[in-house]
Amino acid sequence: MRTRLRRGAAVHPSPLGLSLGSGTAGALGVGVGGIAVSALAAGGHGALSAVAGLVVVLLFFGVSLYVVEVANRVSPSLTLPVGVTVYSTLVLWLGVLALGTSLPDRLQPDAFAWTVVAATLGWLVAQATAVWRSKAPYVDVELPRATSSPDDVV
Repeated sequence: MRTRLRRGAAVHPSPLGLSLGSGTAGALGVGVGGIAVSALAAGGHGALSAVAGLVVVLLFFGVSLYVVEVANRVSPSLTLPVGVTVYSTLVLWLGVLALGTSLPDRLQPDAFAWTVVAATLGWLVAQATAVWRSKAPYVDVELPRATSSPDDVV
């Protein structure tokens, strides 16, 4: 993601914006390919199953990133507990959908599963690449303040 310029100063996108933008682009890029391959291999049913897989990936990552970013803004110490809670809840919901409903019977399993795997990898690779290329600091270090008296220097 490119750095925006505002009044002559570089402004980096927020971590949420960087991750959502790059991750969504990566998942969509790979997911559209997965939909096309599924349509060729399994027809319309395969294409719809691949679309469902892509939607699951986009919702899973989008919701989790948003909620974790909100928790981080409230207090950075909430990031890990909220992240674990959100991921656990989403996985639980996916399990309920998979085991407690007839949804899996309505999908073409190979098209759905391979699109989920491919779109997830597309999201992760694109997000990691964008973060590595960004110039955003990842560690906040408080620098020592200058002293005004020579007696303070050790």
